[in-house]
Amino acid sequence: EFSPLFDPPLEPVEVVDALSVQDFDQRYRRPRRPVVINDGAQSWRALQRWSDPTYLAAAAGHRTTFVRDLDASNVDGENYHEAYREVAFGELVERLFSDQPPAWYLTQGLVMRGNGLGAMMAARRTWPASLPELAKDLSLPPYWPLDALAQCNLWMGPGNQCSGMHYDEFDNLNGVVVGSKRWLLFPHDQADVLLNGSQV
Repeated sequence: EFSPLFDPPLEPVEVVDALSVQDFDQRYRRPRRPVVINDGAQSWRALQRWSDPTYLAAAAGHRTTFVRDLDASNVDGENYHEAYREVAFGELVERLFSDQPPAWYLTQGLVMRGNGLGAMMAARRTWPASLPELAKDLSLPPYWPLDALAQCNLWMGPGNQCSGMHYDEFDNLNGVVVGSKRWLLFPHDQADVLLNGSQV
């Protein structure tokens, strides 16, 4: 529905079944083109384990997390406000898997941090929520070595969350473990359209 607003029109992101490290680097990372890699996370044990609230609570339930309280937040453009509250990860899990989950959204649960410069730069902006026990259920894809990783975060909520338009300072590699996610990505050269003609 947004496509006609852009020139050239927006197009679906390319979907591939397999991708070598060299192809990823040359065709996507360097030219900064998005891509969907089917089964890119098929080796993750998280795919079998993280749909089980008993497992999640046993693994990291004692950890403290900071969740966005969606009922207390306001996403209105002129009065935008994010409200957070401190809860145990186990309580978050128990309630999210209940029949009436709360309007709580874990937006940045740190699972692992890389060992390069990006990790040091990102550390100061991370919410103080750490879930290192879950790292054993993930493995870095070959396209993303540990020294290139800033941080690996977990987003977790009751569904139907919507993030406002924003720009991330780091490249993103996302894996969906449970549920689905829809992205709307805009080319860099469309900044004037996105900002209603304002200068960047």
